[in-house]
Amino acid sequence: MCAIECGKQLGHDPAAFSKVFITLGLKAATNMKIQETVPWSDRVTGYDKEHFTLYMKLLVASSDGANELEMARAILGVDPAASPEFAKKIVGSHLARANWLLVEGYKELFAA
Repeated sequence: MCAIECGKQLGHDPAAFSKVFITLGLKAATNMKIQETVPWSDRVTGYDKEHFTLYMKLLVASSDGANELEMARAILGVDPAASPEFAKKIVGSHLARANWLLVEGYKELFAA
């Protein structure tokens, strides 16, 4: 089951997350550096805030049925033909964090 569907089952509206980040003054960073693996924490990090738009794009693409290689190319700008394993790893890491943010991380945002 994709993150969007999980969020909907939990009563979360993905559009609401965008509103929260706008309310908090967060916006998509331009020329952001994308790490191979997301720095993991049990809390929302600066990396999460900087990459929120990227996370949402991955969630939408995943829910639309895009595979890791398509998401790597279209969203992350990674050439999957050059290194398919790297493409899968970077997408998998960021998609896992996006899922975490949708299911768990949002709690921190609403607690403030």
